[in-house]
Amino acid sequence: MGSLTEKVKEIEREEIINAMNECNWVMSRAARKLGITERIIGYKIKSYNINSKYSIGDYSGFHNGEVSASLRIPVMKSFTLTPKMAYSFPLSNDAKDAMKTISNDGDKEIFYGGINLSLSF
Repeated sequence: MGSLTEKVKEIEREEIINAMNECNWVMSRAARKLGITERIIGYKIKSYNINSKYSIGDYSGFHNGEVSASLRIPVMKSFTLTPKMAYSFPLSNDAKDAMKTISNDGDKEIFYGGINLSLSF
């Protein structure tokens, strides 16, 4: 018979898996359903080694395509600011399901961006 701590962890793991399945493996939805943050559910999924059926290891061949654009802007002699926008799209039906799993809003296409500040010396 396992300890109370082990039993609590197993129940928590099962509840996370159930919530993820009910929410089509969209972490933000499952986190809301469980009343926890997306950061916490991500940590627990990793610590409990929970994998969806859409794990990247299930693929052979191409997974997704990506188009990105960035522009390096010198700010000062040592600083460069580089904004970047990218669009990622699936190349197979399995990739559509996997990308839907990792997307914040459950969409199968992902558009994202960011800014990089570089210091050179």
